[in-house]
Amino acid sequence: MQVNMDYNSLTNVSLDGEFRSRSKTAEVTAISKALAGDMRLNHIDISLVHRHFSLSPDEKVVRVVSEKELRASAVKEHEDLLGAAWKCDLNGRWRPYEYVDAAVSSPLYVERCERLAHLLSDSNPAYSAAFAGEYCDVYGLSPSLEGIIDVVDKTPIELTDVNARISSIKARNKKDYSGHEITQTAWKINVDPGHATISCSVYCINCR
Repeated sequence: MQVNMDYNSLTNVSLDGEFRSRSKTAEVTAISKALAGDMRLNHIDISLVHRHFSLSPDEKVVRVVSEKELRASAVKEHEDLLGAAWKCDLNGRWRPYEYVDAAVSSPLYVERCERLAHLLSDSNPAYSAAFAGEYCDVYGLSPSLEGIIDVVDKTPIELTDVNARISSIKARNKKDYSGHEITQTAWKINVDPGHATISCSVYCINCR
């Protein structure tokens, strides 16, 4: 069973400059090192736990994923929702804070969501330990967009319309945003044993 969590308790990355400027490389490398070699985490990313807007009690942030983009918006709760982005609480329990609409999303992305939910439902202590302490409020796990969104020679970048409460991750030219503050929000886990190298897989243009 997927236990809901309070989305509005997450850090609003648009408003928290200290959170945006936090040096993440060493922390993400430490998490990746703890998870390295676990082949079950293939195509699962370490993600920055954050939000850009608030929800009403009967709403969720729901992703619709296609080969062109990941589009996340505030919608009323309904059927066909699977946990997509997950965070660990201080008791080692994993809870989703964003969901995917399985009925209208990429089957490959849905499969990755189902696999991640199954892994986290097993209460694997290694996963909880990797995100223990202060990490649990900063980092989580989510399915990779690799091989789903066609990026060609571009970069997966997230833009958010705060007023409409819609975020979109799609292939964009990073150089077009050279004058903006950019935050890394997802990192590929190296599943090769003994390696802890990381590579950023999604960037976010911070909204004001």
